Amino acid sequence: GVWSDFGAIMAGTGNQLGTDSTLAENSAIVSGKGNIISGGDPSQSVIVGGENNIIGAYSNDTRFSVITGGRFNKMLEDGYCGFIGGGYGNQILSGGQALTNSSGLTRSIIGGRHNQSHGSNYSVMVGGSYDTMFPIDSVDSRGHVNLPLATFLGGVQPDNGSNTQVTGSTPD
Repeated sequence: GVWSDFGAIMAGTGNQLGTDSTLAENSAIVSGKGNIISGGDPSQSVIVGGENNIIGAYSNDTRFSVITGGRFNKMLEDGYCGFIGGGYGNQILSGGQALTNSSGLTRSIIGGRHNQSHGSNYSVMVGGSYDTMFPIDSVDSRGHVNLPLATFLGGVQPDNGSNTQVTGSTPD
């Protein structure tokens, strides 16, 4: 159902915009199945097509965010001005409990599957599979790629050994 002031669901099945206690003002879902814009402050956000994509759900700021297509993509918290373009199971999340920079502005994930961006402001992940970006400059013991602000991360794939090949760039 639509619980939103000036919001709209245009076509599709099982889509949800806002709840009885949370508005998704000026937001829209255009087609698709089982897509949700709800919780926190997801105002002026859009989901176009796809299946079971979510913007909002928690109390953090996900205003001005967009998910286009794909399946099971989520922008649950700290996704201000975020973008997920297609892919499967990609997530824009907060920085996590141990990180001092837990917000994440204008982050994007384009394609790929099961990629996660945790608070690396102004960063882009393109493609890849099961990659995680954190807002610190190192690689953790689990092999997650941890990069600074304003980072571009291309496809990340392990080779036949124990190495990980990363394409892209980091700021100077």
